[in-house]
Amino acid sequence: MSSQAGQLTPMLSVMDLALNTTDESLRSGFSQFPGLVEAEVRKDSDGYSKGYGSVTFNTVEEAEAAYDALDGQKIDDKEVRVLLTKWTA
Repeated sequence: MSSQAGQLTPMLSVMDLALNTTDESLRSGFSQFPGLVEAEVRKDSDGYSKGYGSVTFNTVEEAEAAYDALDGQKIDDKEVRVLLTKWTA
C-alpha cells in the first residue's frame, strides 16, 4: 500500500502465529473484514516464519474492527495476539 506523506497507515501486528502460518492463511484469517490490503508473515533469511506478521487495512476503523474480533482467536489452530499499530508514512 502506498501512502502519501502524513497519511495514517492502519496496520495490525499479529503475534504468536503458528510456525506453519503462511501469508495466504494469515490473509484468510482476516478476509471476513472489509478493507484488507495486505497480510504478511515475517520470515528469517532462510524463509522460515518468525511467528509474527502484519495485516494492513484501508482505514483505522476497519483495522479496529478486525482487532476487536480476532485478538485472542485462533489462526491455524493457534491463539494469536493482535496489536493495533498506527503510524504515518
